Amino acid sequence: ALPVIGALRARGFEPLLAARPNILFFLKSVETGCDVLEAPGGGLSGLWNGSYFYSAAAKASPDSAVLMPNSWSSAYHAWRAGVPMRVGAAFRPFRRFFLTFAVSRRKYQSFPHQAQRYLSLLEPFGITPPADAGDIGMRLRPTGDAVKAAAVFALSQRYAVIAPEAAYGPAKEWPLERYGEVARGLASNGMAVVCVGQGGWRGGGEEIASVPGVIDLGGKTDMLSFVGVLAGAKVFVGNDSGAAHVAAALGVPTVVTVSYTHLTLPTKRIV
Repeated sequence: ALPVIGALRARGFEPLLAARPNILFFLKSVETGCDVLEAPGGGLSGLWNGSYFYSAAAKASPDSAVLMPNSWSSAYHAWRAGVPMRVGAAFRPFRRFFLTFAVSRRKYQSFPHQAQRYLSLLEPFGITPPADAGDIGMRLRPTGDAVKAAAVFALSQRYAVIAPEAAYGPAKEWPLERYGEVARGLASNGMAVVCVGQGGWRGGGEEIASVPGVIDLGGKTDMLSFVGVLAGAKVFVGNDSGAAHVAAALGVPTVVTVSYTHLTLPTKRIV
């Protein structure tokens, strides 16, 4: 989503971000330079409990809404909020009814990189996705509160972060013993290794914890301190997960192990 924000700013727009609570926590941990609204949740509960969002959106009075989620509800909420121009991909049944500009599914999926797909939604603004998805993002900085929250761990000036978990489980997780090998290699080169995640590693966690010098922060960080820890890392190694996206957004050199669930990445970026 960051390239969309950067592209709109370059054209003189002042983006207003609407995000659900789980994303809102992250947005409040980084400096986006944008105002943020809490968006209604999905499902029926979101449909019935969106009045606070409609009121806030009406007060902000945006000219247009770029709907990056492909959900039916995101288009519905923008329509209910009275946003004049509503742009999105025509994926879900009846979604097109709530859009004033719909990008066809075929065109949207013709781009291999998700950032390119999101940028294709900016066609009404005269913005087209670049042919090469090499580096089309913008970089974020942690807030002062995030830096302070991470300071309690008293980490060294030179450390790597390893995130061995993924929300979708084994399908996207590199074996923990392999991460143990990475940790040993980093430690042997004089770099401290910080392990982050929910903790209670699913089998084989001792492969990482047993490496001398590893700092296990699994289950010990909240969103603020997590962002602060990532921002201070010299390198990040992890699965295709939320942690990897956050590290990349913060401009941390990032190595991601990609499973068979993602085969459309630009090949020159695959290790």
